[in-house]
Amino acid sequence: SADWSGALTLAIGSAGNSPDFNLVVVSDGGLGDPALLPEVPGEVTYVPIGQDNANIAISAMATRSLPGQPPQLFAQLTNYGDQDAEVVFSLTVDGALFESEFYTIPAQSDTAITRPMPEDFSTIAAEVAMRSGSAVPDYLVEDNVAWAVSSGTGTRSTLLMSDGGNLFMEQVLRSLPGIEAFQGDLARGLPTRAFDLYILDRWLPNPLPDGDLLIIAPPRSTDLFTVGAGDLSGGSITVESEDPRMEFVDFDNVNILSYTAISNADWADTLISAPGGPLVLAGEVDGRQVAIISFDIHNSDLPLQITWPILMANLMQWFAPQTVLTTTNTLNVGDPLVIRPPLTADNILITQPDSSERVIPVDRQSLIYADTSEAGIYQLDVQTGDSIQQTQLFTVNLFDPNESRIQPQASITLGGTTFTPVEGEEVGQLELWPVVALLALLILLIEWYVYHQRIKAPTIFQPTPRRVARGTSA
Repeated sequence: SADWSGALTLAIGSAGNSPDFNLVVVSDGGLGDPALLPEVPGEVTYVPIGQDNANIAISAMATRSLPGQPPQLFAQLTNYGDQDAEVVFSLTVDGALFESEFYTIPAQSDTAITRPMPEDFSTIAAEVAMRSGSAVPDYLVEDNVAWAVSSGTGTRSTLLMSDGGNLFMEQVLRSLPGIEAFQGDLARGLPTRAFDLYILDRWLPNPLPDGDLLIIAPPRSTDLFTVGAGDLSGGSITVESEDPRMEFVDFDNVNILSYTAISNADWADTLISAPGGPLVLAGEVDGRQVAIISFDIHNSDLPLQITWPILMANLMQWFAPQTVLTTTNTLNVGDPLVIRPPLTADNILITQPDSSERVIPVDRQSLIYADTSEAGIYQLDVQTGDSIQQTQLFTVNLFDPNESRIQPQASITLGGTTFTPVEGEEVGQLELWPVVALLALLILLIEWYVYHQRIKAPTIFQPTPRRVARGTSA
């Protein structure tokens, strides 16, 4: 996509205060919103290119997954020409042809397509082509292809098992995005279905469920930790503010009536502590993430403080880390990509559609990747040492009406001024030698003709002989 605002600003800046600044715009006139373009000093010349508007494009495509439903593909085909177009729209899923259908797209109109996709798909490639034998041309083929990758459900199934109920936890689970919360019944025990996260409030099953755990006020010891005898109280509270999981968490005004001493949890980091032991700790053990809150939140004023939803949001983000891409997984050609690598990352490796690789050293919290000039599927790998910590796919597509609308415009507007195309002019020398050569050739032909007329032999007149009759004289 052309960055006309940036290009014009650069041109004007390079001109300085020159009184003889002239600007020539060679384009089909699709400059975008005139209000976003700067006023240009000096003389502007508009030279239009192109002759027709016949073009078919995939103007939009995306996937979406909702809990309990199959993934959906949304695509839009646009006919920018003046004739109805019969096209073939093909979908390739994970490298295999999935579907190929005929569509008729009305002139100057769009056709929307919705399709269910396989549950476990990874990549989708779409292509639109003119039907065989069609008399309608398609003059721009770069916008005939598009790509999409699976967006995932974006939700984590969470089961709350509480002894006596926990209204504060229920409310915070409803308010956090990406959480699909369920309430369990202690009388029935754990459901047979698996959940991504188990929140066990003042209750522990035996054995512990196989999944990520958030344990609140554990009533007994387990293989993961030991619960001390009796309750502790009093003392100042310390928050490990340098830990990302404690970002914006402030316990200065939080009052806790009592808490339980937790020990033998070497796998965990202490995030919030009191003189008698940790209040909040978290870490990874046996391939799962486990966090422990050592006090009953009902025996504190924490749920009444603003730091309560902040603490829970940070922990939930830790249980389900955000992707390294801060934008969506679909970009337009030329758009920069903002990357937020994990703290443990050493390099970001990006594999482009042509299989070439780019290595970006991680030296700051946020990185910008701008080499997105090629449409297709990109792969981003987060490297820690020699191992790959995380892999994510993203796509780059040409979804730009200003580029797909190839009809030459009758005029352009810059800074409130409208400019029309100039008349075609050609500056050069007047070539007279062809005329002189033609005259010389004519003179040579005349001389050749006269010469040949002179050397011809003259014609001699010879009368026809007369016959004399001979007779007998009288």
